[in-house]
Amino acid sequence: MALYWEDVRLPDEVENGVGIGVARFEWTVVRLRGVGLVRTDPKTPASERTIPLTSWVVDMLRRRRRVALAEGRLPASPVFPDSLGGLRDPSNTRRSLRECRGSEGFSWVKSHVYRKTAGTVLDEAGYSARQIADFLGHARPSVTLDRYVGRGAVAPTIADAMEDLL
Repeated sequence: MALYWEDVRLPDEVENGVGIGVARFEWTVVRLRGVGLVRTDPKTPASERTIPLTSWVVDMLRRRRRVALAEGRLPASPVFPDSLGGLRDPSNTRRSLRECRGSEGFSWVKSHVYRKTAGTVLDEAGYSARQIADFLGHARPSVTLDRYVGRGAVAPTIADAMEDLL
């Protein structure tokens, strides 16, 4: 919700000819009493990171950018604005997620389910705990391993490694 258009570089905008888009995450949205919604520093320095964008995210961002351009909201404006073009309230986003998922059989789906799924997918793809932690914005890979990476089956090659023990 704190991502602004100035933090996004789509493939046709990336410098040095690199063909992937990236998004720089340096902020979080909080509500300050008497002030309202503001962008502020994230919880930890590790939360500040640049991540590569998938092709389907790039496609979605291009569609959103066309709308933002038509509304005259670029570049210092939210990628995911509220109905007035300002910062979206995190509590409203959580409510929207609850409404979309419904209640029957899917009450367990919360925003962190998506983060955990991403961590597990990256683990199964062979990325290291450090790489996954960097992607998720964790300072310590132990947090990633303890909370975001699903437990897998024991690798069959473990027996090969243990064979020479005795």
